[in-house]
Amino acid sequence: MTGGDNIVQQKDFAWKKVATEFFDIHYYTTDPVTARLVGKYAEEALWDATHMLDYKNRSRFSLFIFLSPNDFIQSNLYPQPNEKDGGITPIRTNTASLVFPGNYQQLQRQLKSTVSKLLIEDYYFGGNIQSSIPNALFLHLPSWFSEGLPAFIGEGWDYTDELWISSLGKSNLLDIALEDDAPINHITRKSIWYFIVSQYGPGKISEIFYMTRLTRSVEDGIVHVLGITLKTLTERWREFLLQRVYENANFRDVLEDNASRLEINPQDRLLSFSLNPVAPIAAVYLERDGKQRIVLYDLNTGELSETPIEGGFPTEQLRGFQPDMPMAWSPNGNLLLATIYKDGSEQMAYYNRSNGDLTYLSFQPRLDRIFQMDWSHDGKQIVCSGLRGGAIDLYRFTPGSNSFIQLTEDLFDDLNPVWSMDDARIYYASSRPNDTIQDEDVRFDVYRNRFDVWELNLEEKSTRQITQTPIIDEFPVAAKSSFELLLRSNETGIFNLFAKNVFVGTQIVQSNLTQGIYRVDIGDSLVAFTSPDKGALQLYVANREDFLHESVAMKSIFRLRTNKHWDLTLRSKALKERLDSLQEVTKKVEEKIAKNQNTTEKLDSAKVKKKDKVKYYVFDEEEKPRIIRRKKPRNKTGLARRKKPQKPDFNLTELKSPSASKNRWAVDRIAMQLRYDPIFKLSVALEARFKDLKGNHALTFGFQPYSDLKSSDSWVHYTNKKHRIDWFTELERSSRFLNRFDFHVRYISTRLNGGLVYPINRYLSVGGGLNLAHIDRKNLLVLVPNDIDDSDVMAGGHLNFTYDKTEKNLQFVKSGTKMTLDLRNSYAIGAGTYNFTTAQLDLRKYIPIKRTVLATRLTAGWSLGDIAQQFFMGGTSDWLFSRFSNTNDLPIESALPTYHYMQYVMPMHGFRFNARNGSKYVMANAELRIPISRMIRSSLNSNPLYSLEIIPFFDIGTTWSQGNPLSQKNPIDTETINSYPLTITVQTLKSPFIMGFGAGTRLMILGYWTRVDLGWGIDDFTVLSPRLHLSLGKNF
Repeated sequence: MTGGDNIVQQKDFAWKKVATEFFDIHYYTTDPVTARLVGKYAEEALWDATHMLDYKNRSRFSLFIFLSPNDFIQSNLYPQPNEKDGGITPIRTNTASLVFPGNYQQLQRQLKSTVSKLLIEDYYFGGNIQSSIPNALFLHLPSWFSEGLPAFIGEGWDYTDELWISSLGKSNLLDIALEDDAPINHITRKSIWYFIVSQYGPGKISEIFYMTRLTRSVEDGIVHVLGITLKTLTERWREFLLQRVYENANFRDVLEDNASRLEINPQDRLLSFSLNPVAPIAAVYLERDGKQRIVLYDLNTGELSETPIEGGFPTEQLRGFQPDMPMAWSPNGNLLLATIYKDGSEQMAYYNRSNGDLTYLSFQPRLDRIFQMDWSHDGKQIVCSGLRGGAIDLYRFTPGSNSFIQLTEDLFDDLNPVWSMDDARIYYASSRPNDTIQDEDVRFDVYRNRFDVWELNLEEKSTRQITQTPIIDEFPVAAKSSFELLLRSNETGIFNLFAKNVFVGTQIVQSNLTQGIYRVDIGDSLVAFTSPDKGALQLYVANREDFLHESVAMKSIFRLRTNKHWDLTLRSKALKERLDSLQEVTKKVEEKIAKNQNTTEKLDSAKVKKKDKVKYYVFDEEEKPRIIRRKKPRNKTGLARRKKPQKPDFNLTELKSPSASKNRWAVDRIAMQLRYDPIFKLSVALEARFKDLKGNHALTFGFQPYSDLKSSDSWVHYTNKKHRIDWFTELERSSRFLNRFDFHVRYISTRLNGGLVYPINRYLSVGGGLNLAHIDRKNLLVLVPNDIDDSDVMAGGHLNFTYDKTEKNLQFVKSGTKMTLDLRNSYAIGAGTYNFTTAQLDLRKYIPIKRTVLATRLTAGWSLGDIAQQFFMGGTSDWLFSRFSNTNDLPIESALPTYHYMQYVMPMHGFRFNARNGSKYVMANAELRIPISRMIRSSLNSNPLYSLEIIPFFDIGTTWSQGNPLSQKNPIDTETINSYPLTITVQTLKSPFIMGFGAGTRLMILGYWTRVDLGWGIDDFTVLSPRLHLSLGKNF
């Protein structure tokens, strides 16, 4: 996750809503088809999850649907870095977002995972604030639990997971499960729960789910249910996956022996590719930090040449998505057609390879997205799979045009279209069960159907089913000849290539790779395909004749189990149908017998003697008989009484009519932060933030009382992020009581600030604003007059630039650069003549060194004016029990703004506050952050000790007021000696720089980042006695 959290909004979303019993489905398209389907999916997913976890949700949920990752990233709903830092506790808002992945089958899997995660969060952190806050503080859910469990509940385990896991080989599975947020990390975390279900049974999931909350410990929950520690679980899980990898690789071809891997910069992520039909060139679609571009790869020389096709969003947060960006070459190999996100929308890009011309053409709003496309052999037509009105259909258009002719019109996924050799037919993959079903007969769950290959005859406008495989996914790749079609199929459990005779129906295995094939393109003499390797997609090229050959493929263990389960399902279905048929026949026979009974033999009802009920009598001596009622046998297990719930028909889910999406406010976080000031000592900052459902508005209230019960701060802050330019306004009031010997003074300031922030891109923003402040100082000792009462009104403005391209992982900054430049001025508009202008720079660089991070920082400040701002160097942020050196330097009786605008410069270990002071400063810090717990880990983590860091550090800095730091106009120590009749002032000139070094630890305790440092100060090249710094926070 990146540190740059600028939301670059290039479009406004007009949200509408469809409601079900437990969900509000929000969408911004004109057609509610997708929202209606998602509503039914969500209700079914919630029913499945509640019965699997044996927990009924307490809340109602809101889901937001986005058509593309680019739309999602520019919305205010994109998740920001975790704010569980320093006493900040996020409050659940029961909201989640979905990005349309490319077909409804994948959307349903994503939705089930999302709903499962909402339900799990509702169980652990839902309910009232009194119960949710303790769980948020004491219950630590690692990513392999909080992400892996809902992913497995919602998605299960399928052939794509097998393909990716097989690519890991003997990689460090533990590192992949615990770190990062790429798709391979998602699958690896899910595999832990697949192992638990495979080895211990599905019933253990609900038990672990319950015991984890009861014990507030993941490891204790595992021990109580499975009877093993996390270390044992880790070892068995590793063995299980490695065995699966070995079994899948058995009797298969090694990928490197059959194809050559193209070398691509590891920093680039491969999204798509396309082979040039006439030249040994591959167009490669790359993405780096969200910026998308297309390069041409010369397969003979291995050289890469850039094309002018560029777009996308500059953000690293796209790593969590695996978008398929379509490309296609014209038959003569001169024109390249691709789609790319540019200027706020997805567009088609036509690139002429011969002269370098580039033309962009928008296809929206005619189509919402384009997924795959293929150029006809005569070069006159292009067929694509496109999303429009919630349906994925086939469309045809001519090159250079954005006028689309719809070829299919149904609610099924129609994907991967390819032309026949004579361009008279189009082969495509579809989830439709047959060619006669009407839209009104389509159930919401039809997208669970596997993909079969279909043929569309353009002249006859008819469809024909080519493959019929209920448990196998098959996608067309290219027409191999006039009668043979190349397919990508998971028939063996690993996606490989097959040749299908479209007339006879025979099918022959053409490849048998261990790691399988993710995407493939066929040329006249070459075959190019992507395959996962060590968790990332890699591009391979092979000679077509050598690569495509008849093979004998072994079925994977997962495929054999699936086939067996399918056979049992078919048998069970056949037996049920036979039983229903026999029951129907029996019923008809009984009805016929009853009808033919002789009615004349009926007895007079008055003469019929009623049959006495059987009673049990007990006789005792001289007692009347008493009746003892027969009792039902007691069920000791309790299992027989529990009937399996009947699953409702969610196709009948009641959906309310679409309506405008109303805004709703809720508390999304609360904070209780301990702070420490060297003058006013301990305080507690209490804060609550209210946010609207769409993240466009935020209102924060804060109050900070001090331990003397006489000082306090309060504030109200409002932020508006509805459009690209954000604006804010805030009102702050500070009342501080200073009790120093015979000096009792109250300082009061009331400030009104407002400003704008313009995000230039995801990382860079510029902001500015105005501020108005009323500052006041009052003497509270009436009996001891002290003429220091004063008040004034200060006005000013500020301008700041922020560049933030840091990358975080599990709340730790691991790489990147962050810079802040702030310019501000203030001047008195009341009775005083005070004014000052201040410039401050903060530059940070994070350098990863294997598993450690070298964090460096350079900060400087410069203040000029009649009353320059004062900076006090020394100490650390929120240093508990800290003290201020030489309190005579406090500007408590000097010009009024001096105290109100003074500032601490930290950290400088080994010194108290005010080791140096002046109106200018420069300081550098460096620390090596060693994640000791993550470096020596041997099992899945489960407790906050996983965040333990050892941090050696070094600081250097100085302050000055006139000239430069070495000027004699800046005495470090000044001593006044009064000896009547003389007064002697002694100035000590020594090194202006002070330094600090040492080491410390940082750990989160009860929701607070706590840091303990032992630092030695160096003053005038003399090492001082060590000081212990107990600080709150995790920053420098």
